[in-house]
Amino acid sequence: MPRGALIAVLKFHRNTCYDDLLTRWPLTNAESWACRSRIEEIVTSDAIIDQAVPFETPTDPDGHEFAFHFPDRELPINAWDVVLQVVYRGQLGSEEDAVVVATRNIAEPLFAGFMNTTDYVVINGTFYTPGQVAANQALFANVNPACRVGQPGSYMVSTACYNRIDAFTFTAGPRPVVIAATGDTAVRPRRMARVALLTDRDDPPRLDWNVDAVSCWMFLESPLTIQPYPAEQTAEEGWMYGFPNTVRSIRTWELHLCYADIGTQITLPDQLDVSQLDDMVGQELEPTGLTIDGWQ
Repeated sequence: MPRGALIAVLKFHRNTCYDDLLTRWPLTNAESWACRSRIEEIVTSDAIIDQAVPFETPTDPDGHEFAFHFPDRELPINAWDVVLQVVYRGQLGSEEDAVVVATRNIAEPLFAGFMNTTDYVVINGTFYTPGQVAANQALFANVNPACRVGQPGSYMVSTACYNRIDAFTFTAGPRPVVIAATGDTAVRPRRMARVALLTDRDDPPRLDWNVDAVSCWMFLESPLTIQPYPAEQTAEEGWMYGFPNTVRSIRTWELHLCYADIGTQITLPDQLDVSQLDDMVGQELEPTGLTIDGWQ
C-alpha cells in the first residue's frame, strides 16, 4: 500500500436508556435488548491523504501507528455494538484504485468508578458509621488505638480516621495523559468520580496510579486494569450483555473504593460487604468533575 487515503469508521447502535447518572441503565438482558436502537449509525474521521501503509518491521512488529481525528461527529457515550473499521483507498501493488477494509470489534465505552466511602469506617470487614461505633463501646477492642479518642467506656472515633478527602492521579496509555482529581475537585466522602474509556476489547486500559499520593485508595494494583463490559449482537445473532452492579444506588461495573479501615486486622477490598452502606441521594449521585491533561 504505497500511496492512498486512510479513513477510520466507527459503526454503532445506541443505548436509548442512557442518562448521565446511569439511573435508567438496564439491569437485565431483556431490558438491555429493549434499549438497543435498531438503526446502525456511523461516524467517520478526517482522511489521511497520500499515505503509505508500511509493512511491519522488527522494531515495529505491530505496524505503523496512525492517529485519526473525528472533528465533526464523535462516538457518543451511549454507543453499543461498537465496531472500528479502517478503510484504505489507493494503490495496492499494481492496482491503482483498490479499496481495502480492516474491521475490529472494540469495547463499548466502559465506565470505571472511584467512590469515597469514608463517611463510614471499616472494622474487621464490617462498615459502621462513627456514631454506631461510639454507641457500641465493645467495638473499640478491635479498633486501632490511633483511631480512638477519649476514655474507656466513652471512646469516640478520631476525626482524623474518617471523612477523608483524598486526591488521586493516574496516567493512561503510553503518552503522558493525566486524569487527576486535586484541590477543589478531590473526591469527597459520599461522592464518586467516573471515567468513560474507549478501548480495544483484547487490550483493556491500564492506569498507572501515583500510589504515594493516596491514603484511602487501598490495595490498588498499579497499573490498574479496567475490564470492559459487553453490549453487542454476536455473530450468531444473539445478544451479549454485561449488566452493572448497584452500590449505594449507583450503577457501576468497575468500582474502586476509598475506605477508612480502622480495624486491628486489615480488610482487603474483596472482603467488603458494600450492601451495608446506605444509598447516596441528590447531588451525591453526580460524579465529581475531573481534570484531564495531555489528551491528544
